[in-house]
Amino acid sequence: WRIEHDDGDGEDLEENELLESIARRSGTLVSATKHARPLRVAALAEELKSDAEAVAVFEAAQRVKKAKQNVDLEVAGWRILYKQRGDKSHGFGDLYVYEPGEATVNCNHGGACRSMGSLHEVLLQRADAKRTGERWKPPPLGSEVEVEVE
Repeated sequence: WRIEHDDGDGEDLEENELLESIARRSGTLVSATKHARPLRVAALAEELKSDAEAVAVFEAAQRVKKAKQNVDLEVAGWRILYKQRGDKSHGFGDLYVYEPGEATVNCNHGGACRSMGSLHEVLLQRADAKRTGERWKPPPLGSEVEVEVE
């Protein structure tokens, strides 16, 4: 976990240290976020393999990312964009995958899925929405959410 305090101080903690650290400090806790490992997905989940749209988009994004060439294409209504970086010290380029119609839902960085892992998660959510007729949406920015900790 990473916690940030109002005095600008921050620290990385294990889960069992989080509440203890918050309790021993005065001031306001600005944020507490769990550092998750980046999602790395090499293949589609079984439940997506029968979804023609998911297969086409995922495979096209994999090809574009592997080629590392500037490209802007549309696949099944999705926009897949790859931009090479001028400075290669932090990687060759950036992948941006935009959903049809709802480009800002469930993706980071200005409405684009920026990793194969986040794309995979969005494809799973879309597949679930096709089955249930309802799609999960994050709470609005600035809204209060209730969290239960076990």
